[in-house]
Amino acid sequence: MEDLMPNTLEPSAWAERHFPGYWEQVAQALAAAGLAAHERALDAKNGSHLETNEAYGATFWLALPQEVSARLVTIPGASLIPPGAGCRYPLIAFGDSLLFPARFGNGSQGVDHLVLHPSGLRTEILAIRDWSDAAVQVPLDLGPEFERDNEPSRIQELLLGVARTILVAYECEARSGLLHVYLGEASFDAETGQVTWLYREELPLATLRGLQSLAVLADEDVTFDNAPEPTVDLQLRDDDAAANGKE
Repeated sequence: MEDLMPNTLEPSAWAERHFPGYWEQVAQALAAAGLAAHERALDAKNGSHLETNEAYGATFWLALPQEVSARLVTIPGASLIPPGAGCRYPLIAFGDSLLFPARFGNGSQGVDHLVLHPSGLRTEILAIRDWSDAAVQVPLDLGPEFERDNEPSRIQELLLGVARTILVAYECEARSGLLHVYLGEASFDAETGQVTWLYREELPLATLRGLQSLAVLADEDVTFDNAPEPTVDLQLRDDDAAANGKE
């Protein structure tokens, strides 16, 4: 397994192959989606007035794929898959890759020991891959609801062109916020929820946040040297008057 953790947005060969010409936009969208999902989840936790993180985790779980889909759908090459049978949230495909965002599950001990909550849907989705020496599954069948003649997305037609699932794994905490975002190709143990990475990269969050800060400053058009100069009121001091107690 390869593990690349760049500090720039220069795409790797893998990223360029799966997101040709749009890697920077995709990376920014994935990072922004994680931050937005964290903020929504934190609002839910604060609103619940609970000391535990159940409200945070439950909200992040559903908010994350919504935020990812909403931000990536505007990028050329992306196709939205609305929720349907067996799936409570939207998914999105980019070219021939199905993106599957998920938060580190309980029991995870870092990215090399990543655990997701086991489910039949996750098992089916993460089994779609074309990585060398890996078992390959036919396109995912989410049920007859997606086969209706009036269903615009026609999941069966769309997924016939999907060659792999790209897992986007978010490590975040209610107190610390978004810590890491990894993406790549992986296998999934249906019983334990253990993820085994076949290939992995990490998004350069520090670089992405720096670009967002620069964009804010550029929009405000504020620089240090065009700030107003301070004014100083200078007056003569009458030492004799002060000594005699006169005003």
